[in-house]
Amino acid sequence: SHGYKAGAINPQDPTTPSTEKELVDSWEIGSKNYFLDRTLQFNISAFCAKYKDVQINVFPVTSAILVNVPGGTAKGIEADFIIEPSDTFRVDGSFGYIDSSYKRFLTGNPAVPTGPTSLRIDQIGGNPLINTPKYSIALGAQYRLDTQAGAFTLRADHSFRSRVNFDIFGNADMQQDAYTKTDLRLSWRSPSNGLTAQLFVQNIENSDVKVTMLRPGGILGADVPLAAYAPPRVWGASLGFSF
Repeated sequence: SHGYKAGAINPQDPTTPSTEKELVDSWEIGSKNYFLDRTLQFNISAFCAKYKDVQINVFPVTSAILVNVPGGTAKGIEADFIIEPSDTFRVDGSFGYIDSSYKRFLTGNPAVPTGPTSLRIDQIGGNPLINTPKYSIALGAQYRLDTQAGAFTLRADHSFRSRVNFDIFGNADMQQDAYTKTDLRLSWRSPSNGLTAQLFVQNIENSDVKVTMLRPGGILGADVPLAAYAPPRVWGASLGFSF
């Protein structure tokens, strides 16, 4: 496949008034399979994506502008499975591995100012692409119990995600460390299928997980990173009616 991201305008920087479009060529090969009388589904694929003129925010001084860097590569494997030995029990999961890196490019690192309007120039070549964990793993299971009072389904999900960089330099204050997340859900459906109810808890570990980060540069100071977090531990219940 071949894709692109449209260019953009930098109204705050007359020396770089606009950026070119970002291009990507992606290859993937894989296999989708059923085994054991279709009670086991297993899929696996390998992929490679090559980027050209990647759009990233850089800091020639202390304010960010959007520019094109030579490119980058992301390659890896993905696999997932579903086991359903009966109509009432299911186990599923997935695994992902991504090896990614930018091509060689020198630019100012906003985490290391060398003066009021100057930054240390660092090499980003070899650093992983932003928002790209090297490993991601998910495992879930559910069991349904059918009774005269309705169907009860218990579902558990557990996931792991390795460290993620939110900037091109891999600065320690712009990362989310590896973490795990566990969710539980108990569902009920009435015999007539008209009423449903759920009890749930999400993020049982109550982990502080950053979903995105931004270093606003000259707006609030080049050394002030800001973060948005995923919800903490959440308990809840819901009631539904179908008609």
